[in-house]
Amino acid sequence: MKVKRIGKPFFIFQVILGFAPFLITIPLLAQSVAGRSDTESQNSEYRIGPDDLLNVSIFEAPEMNCTVRVSASGQISLQLLGTVQAAGLTPRELEFVLQARLRQTYMKDPHVSVFVQELQSHSVVR
Repeated sequence: MKVKRIGKPFFIFQVILGFAPFLITIPLLAQSVAGRSDTESQNSEYRIGPDDLLNVSIFEAPEMNCTVRVSASGQISLQLLGTVQAAGLTPRELEFVLQARLRQTYMKDPHVSVFVQELQSHSVVR
């Protein structure tokens, strides 16, 4: 009686089959975690509120850079632009609003940066 020996290719095939569930599960798990983090970051992105202190920088116009506090009514006042509603917007949304206002009036291609320097409008609950 001849004994048949299992060769390396069969062994490799068994190993691959043994890991198959992991090879399928890991990419699916990565997709669900990535999707969750994107959704969470959109839901938890900070919204500007009254009494927040904002640092507004305008590239190539340093004379317009300023630090401004959001009023109780949710507005900020900037030189050349007047009052702008800031409360309820994310810093990125406010950047777009300021860029649009500057584009309409003074600059061809404005680049604006808004940084929340102090968070005063949202209290921390422990």
